[in-house]
Amino acid sequence: MIVPNGSRVLETARLILRPFKESDGDDMFKNWASDPEVTKYVTWEPHTDPKNTCALCKMWEEESKDPKSFRWTIVPKELGEAMGSIDIVGLHEEICRGEIGYCSGRSGWGKGYMTEAFRAVMEYLFNECGFESIYGRYDVRNPASGRVMEKCGMKYLGEEPFTDKRTGEKGTVGCRLITREEWEALK
Repeated sequence: MIVPNGSRVLETARLILRPFKESDGDDMFKNWASDPEVTKYVTWEPHTDPKNTCALCKMWEEESKDPKSFRWTIVPKELGEAMGSIDIVGLHEEICRGEIGYCSGRSGWGKGYMTEAFRAVMEYLFNECGFESIYGRYDVRNPASGRVMEKCGMKYLGEEPFTDKRTGEKGTVGCRLITREEWEALK
């Protein structure tokens, strides 16, 4: 059974992962949400108005009060501002599985921040929240996202077709999964 512990603050050597606040809207807009290169492989359009981004962060701040909400902003300690997000985009309580989603601004690319954040979230979800498995999908045109999952020990399950809701374009997503037992074996 999933233990609804919500989005507690998590800390790694280089990162603070914490629930979103309305005040993160400016950082989110500037650092990743408005960048078409960052949003190229996600399911939402680049943001064009920082007010909308602030409103989204306000909504997420309210949602963070729900113990079944698992969403964090990623703040590198050296930067001191939000540069990405990681969250459970699909919660399947009946099988104790969460589907992970993440996004990082360019300032975080190639630094290992997302892998570090993902590992911290997996540790928390498996050890404190009762998750039995974590699933992930990524657009195969974005192999860096797949590499993050691979570095975190997720096993490759195969590919499945998808249709981009924004463009109607057909594509392919790679699918990966890690179980609690596989995670424990990696330690």
